[in-house]
Amino acid sequence: MLKSSYRPGSSTFQRILTELVKQGSALESAILVILMLKKQIKQNISLSTDTVKLLFTSGMLDRAFEVVRRFYENVLMNLCKAHRASEAVDLYYKMLEKGIQQPLGCIEDLRSTLEAQGKLKEAEFVTKRMPSSHV
Repeated sequence: MLKSSYRPGSSTFQRILTELVKQGSALESAILVILMLKKQIKQNISLSTDTVKLLFTSGMLDRAFEVVRRFYENVLMNLCKAHRASEAVDLYYKMLEKGIQQPLGCIEDLRSTLEAQGKLKEAEFVTKRMPSSHV
């Protein structure tokens, strides 16, 4: 369905997710949330939280942490796109404190956004935390 030119609205995805959560379908709920994040489909915070809770109660801890990491990644990327570099670097710092690793592309986008906005100290902070082979 997502490969065609037709793309259902976010409300369609939310309805499907609501039913999956109601049925206790943890894995399917997680897969749908991750798909929605990848496709930049608007999230419903209550449903997303319910999905993470369902994953934890189902013993799917790794999947729950993956969903949470992807939420952080999504927020970080959107902050960069919105040129809200200060907020993005604050979130990145909090993520580091919690041990939440981000993909290199996400970190590079953050660094580029900071540099473009003249926030060189913050960009240097991000650069120092990148894998040494990519600096």
